[in-house]
Amino acid sequence: MALPAKRRCLTAALSSVPRSCRSRHVVFFTGLPQYVDSGDCTCVCEFCGTNFSYVERVLRLSTSGHLKYYHCCRDGGVVLPYPSRFHPEFVDLYQNPRFLKDIRAYNSMFSMTSFGANVDESVNDNLGPYVFKISGQIFHRIGVTSPKSRPEKTVFVYAF
Repeated sequence: MALPAKRRCLTAALSSVPRSCRSRHVVFFTGLPQYVDSGDCTCVCEFCGTNFSYVERVLRLSTSGHLKYYHCCRDGGVVLPYPSRFHPEFVDLYQNPRFLKDIRAYNSMFSMTSFGANVDESVNDNLGPYVFKISGQIFHRIGVTSPKSRPEKTVFVYAF
């Protein structure tokens, strides 16, 4: 079952464009990718329960009465084990209505963490402006959680 693509109405878009530029506008709009509505997610994977639309099925493996999807668990081949037990402090937090109400603020606190990476100082030979060159993995680090046995190598980046 092929669903027709929905096209953007060019006449409404062209009404505000001067006549001398309309041919360029039509060429520009026809080269853009079209919006495709794949329908509602009414189909469910029989193994993991993930919702899909009908057009997302794997055509070569699906029959009319039995649809197959591979974008989730690969027919039950990928099974993520449920954690055996959560730490009691986490259980208390997620059952606390005040924490759940303010969870966005708590999450935003971690945007103020420090930026850590391997800094290459060899590029700064005093002949030009300072260069901040990093290599390897870039990560966020909170200062109080890092061990005191090694020196800090962080840059404070405040993202809002």
